[in-house]
Amino acid sequence: LKDQVDDIFTTIQVARVAEIKAVALSEIAQILAKKEELIRVSEVFKQAMIMLEVVGDHIDISGTLLKLVRPLVQVGKLDQASKLAQEVASANYQASALGEIAKVLAEMGDRVRAVEFINRTLSMSEAIITRFSESKLDKVFILSKVVQALVTLGDESRASQIINKALDIASDMEENSARVSALCILALELAQSGDRNKAVRIANEALALAQPWLDEGKALGKVIQTFAKMGAFDQALSA
Repeated sequence: LKDQVDDIFTTIQVARVAEIKAVALSEIAQILAKKEELIRVSEVFKQAMIMLEVVGDHIDISGTLLKLVRPLVQVGKLDQASKLAQEVASANYQASALGEIAKVLAEMGDRVRAVEFINRTLSMSEAIITRFSESKLDKVFILSKVVQALVTLGDESRASQIINKALDIASDMEENSARVSALCILALELAQSGDRNKAVRIANEALALAQPWLDEGKALGKVIQTFAKMGAFDQALSA
């Protein structure tokens, strides 16, 4: 029995090391993609996938797969990125991956395909079960990616509709820490979409919930950072 336990422990340790290497490779791929080094991105992607094969089923690799989506789209490998998104285990991660693809396509000026992936993201997000605050926060985060893509495309009207939908989800959260996180995400999206007054109002709502004792002060820190990122430095300093 001891030998079996030792073997399991060793396997898990190997898997963890492989996952760390895969995450590092995904970050390298993102840097290379920004430099438009297509061949090197492909090489690094292959290395990352080899590491993930070593990980196997021992550790959830959804987060790492998600990090590989952006560089693939940036170097023109949309089909490969889309296939990778479909391989992610949960609806949450799948929707997030599709949203990331939509964002990149919008940034690249590919309006037609960006809208296609925006619609796919919204469709997939409907499959997310929002029974608990954590899953509701996931959905808000996914919708925020859609908003970013829409704002980049100049479709502020539809972006506003999605933000209002996300705000409804946030208002239904029972856990204050999750609700603060959701409101901070949406305040930033509102600021970036040009609705500064509403952004400040939502950030103030988050501030009212973020008591110093909540999450050891992390929630309050998140609100202060949100004000600062919005350029509302007076509110950040007085929070």
